[in-house]
Amino acid sequence: MNISIKGRNIALLYAALSLTLAWKVKEELVYSLPAVIAAVAMVLSFFQHLPLKKADYSLMNIIDLQSTIYKFQVHILKYSKFDMGIVALWLLTSIPILLKIIFKLAIFSNFIALGVFILFGTIVLLKMFSTDIYKKWDKELMEAQSRLNDIQEFELE
Repeated sequence: MNISIKGRNIALLYAALSLTLAWKVKEELVYSLPAVIAAVAMVLSFFQHLPLKKADYSLMNIIDLQSTIYKFQVHILKYSKFDMGIVALWLLTSIPILLKIIFKLAIFSNFIALGVFILFGTIVLLKMFSTDIYKKWDKELMEAQSRLNDIQEFELE
């Protein structure tokens, strides 16, 4: 859970980095506007995960501990597809700016560089968004929700 809370906070760092990159290329909207959109998406991701709180496990009984763990799993699995999309958007908007700043390579005006970027981006996106990973997440989400329901029913007894 602590790693996810750190990840939530890192989303703000990524948003700040995107805004900084956008500012560096502010004259070129084809670079800066997508970076601003990625920054907004990262901020939205931060707020989406704001309900995650650091728990004091030592004060919990076994049932509360299991319930907390399953609630956390349900939350993470429910938003994992969305988070993966935000990370992909952030990468696809940051890389062109970094290439422009560091290597002076303007990929949007160089057809070969743009083609390589599109090919690389497509491969990365296909790997990130393979249907197998979605099926796995959906299955894990259903299992976690089922276990959480079992615990909640047990608490009612």
